[in-house]
Amino acid sequence: MAEDKYLDCNVHSFTDSVYEIQTEYDNTSVLDFLKYYPTNYFQNSSTYFEQRDILNEEKIVTFKNHIYENLKLFVDQTLNKNFFEIKISWFQKYQEQDFHEIHTHGFEKNAYSLIFYVDASKDSAETTFFRAGYPYIMGFGTINIKPQAGKLVIFPQHLPHCAQPNKDKTRLIFSANFIVGS
Repeated sequence: MAEDKYLDCNVHSFTDSVYEIQTEYDNTSVLDFLKYYPTNYFQNSSTYFEQRDILNEEKIVTFKNHIYENLKLFVDQTLNKNFFEIKISWFQKYQEQDFHEIHTHGFEKNAYSLIFYVDASKDSAETTFFRAGYPYIMGFGTINIKPQAGKLVIFPQHLPHCAQPNKDKTRLIFSANFIVGS
């Protein structure tokens, strides 16, 4: 009788996921807060609000709580981790024809980014994600996310992505980079 043999195999893959979560949030307080907040124009393509750790503003504590509650659920239930820390956060406003060129948010281990659509219309620009390695690795398609107020999108921070040219004056996003751990 032959002895049972077991295959010792290491598995490697290049699979990355983009997570799309629709939440319920009344954006009135954030819109009121940002109405008078100083802005800068970013690379001739969109406007960002000057503070890069904007979640620390007391006037938007309910928004911060909403983001943290959803991130905790995501980190616990989807990633099976029990720790996350937001490293940097900001808002970005798009006017008509504004866009954001293809970019990544870094290459840190266990690092993710998020986009939360604070406001959007049917004409707001989609966010397009590309396979890691783009433009050097091509032919694997893209993921297009249609903005909708209250939608939370989470992705590994190394994924190339862009905002297509915008067709309204409504598109307003919150973004953040965060790390996760055990």
